[in-house]
Amino acid sequence: MKRIILSFILVFITMLSFGQTLEDIKNKAEQGDAMAQFILGAKYFRGDGVAKDKKQAFYWFKQSAEHGNPGGQMIVGDMYKNGIGTSVDKKQAFFWIKKSAEQGLAAAQFELGKMYFDGEGTKPDKKLAARWIKKSFENGNNEAKEFYDKNELFKYL
Repeated sequence: MKRIILSFILVFITMLSFGQTLEDIKNKAEQGDAMAQFILGAKYFRGDGVAKDKKQAFYWFKQSAEHGNPGGQMIVGDMYKNGIGTSVDKKQAFFWIKKSAEQGLAAAQFELGKMYFDGEGTKPDKKLAARWIKKSFENGNNEAKEFYDKNELFKYL
């Protein structure tokens, strides 16, 4: 999952912060701009122009998540799941990853499916696991397709 977080961060930081000063990003984030909050969280996560600070990263990612940003929701879920910048809370991880998955983020759909499969943060449910993992690979996630086939999830649909 760390690979997914880093991929999000690298892509969004590069694309979205281009031409913006740190001050501009902070001002927008403080005014409630979900994308600026996401970018600021990523900057704190990586130590890009600011001191590396996982708690600040979590704070800004969560602000972004609460404002409906699916990438922020996915990362907040992962941070809760792994105790990065916050304490481990599998139910909160499930809640945020599900919000992201419902918005169509393929990585979140795969992660949600695995959480249903393993009963992590929720009751195990192979049928829901199969549905979410299938959605993920239909949205282009090849890793989800491999997991789906390996675990014969077609049996549950």
